[in-house]
Amino acid sequence: MKQPYQLKTNYCDLNGYTDEAQLAKDRFLHDAKRLLMETGRYLSPRGLPDSQVSVNQAGIAVSGDVWSHYWNAHDPGFCGTCFITASAIGLRPDRVIITARKDEWREEKGRKKKTAWRAGRLGVNRDVPTDLEGHTLAEVLAQIFATGDFTAPRHSKEVLGPPFVAQLQSQTKAAPNRVQLSFFEKEHR
Repeated sequence: MKQPYQLKTNYCDLNGYTDEAQLAKDRFLHDAKRLLMETGRYLSPRGLPDSQVSVNQAGIAVSGDVWSHYWNAHDPGFCGTCFITASAIGLRPDRVIITARKDEWREEKGRKKKTAWRAGRLGVNRDVPTDLEGHTLAEVLAQIFATGDFTAPRHSKEVLGPPFVAQLQSQTKAAPNRVQLSFFEKEHR
């Protein structure tokens, strides 16, 4: 069985000013991409079988970022998005943060009567703990995508506070490949 994957606890300087910092930046982008790809595999049985992971290496002064979209081609009016980047507001020493949101997509008739999907309303970004493994991150994202709204909460902890994450972590220790049925599994059985 493959070892669960998660981000390192500290990548140090995430920029390209020195060779060492560039190596840390490259490692961060690789690890974030790998984590989101693994998360997509866990979201697939929960009703979001389609995913796309993208990497922006950005310039020398910044960390770059990795983001993913998760959706179901049979229900195209909805898309879940997750971002991993380093930010000035990050609490870790390397300032890495993970945010996620639920987005709505709308159908538009384009030229020559072709159908195209365009972003509709974008959901509120929700903070996600950075120390989660792929299967636990998938469950947290499923909760955000299921309960995501388009108005900001007073505090992000109202949605996914420490008790929620602790509950998921305790469930995954007992059965690492099986966390409680998510919203998507219940609807798409």
